[in-house]
Amino acid sequence: MQNSGMALLIVSALALVGYLSYVFWIGVILAPDVPLIIKVAIPAGAAGLFVLLVSVTKDRLRMRKHENLDEVRP
Repeated sequence: MQNSGMALLIVSALALVGYLSYVFWIGVILAPDVPLIIKVAIPAGAAGLFVLLVSVTKDRLRMRKHENLDEVRP
């Protein structure tokens, strides 16, 4: 029951983020009155944030294999 609830929450959050990204892209990036520096800075910042998130996730998964949890016993 918890897994299906978590799956529904994640799917709905991804749908909302996707829709808001689309609306933002149409409204800001394609608008003719927005300065070029803003049109370049926003996607560059988003790409940098994405690369950072992937890097941190990859490092965390790599470190997870080498964690020593012998002291922690249930």
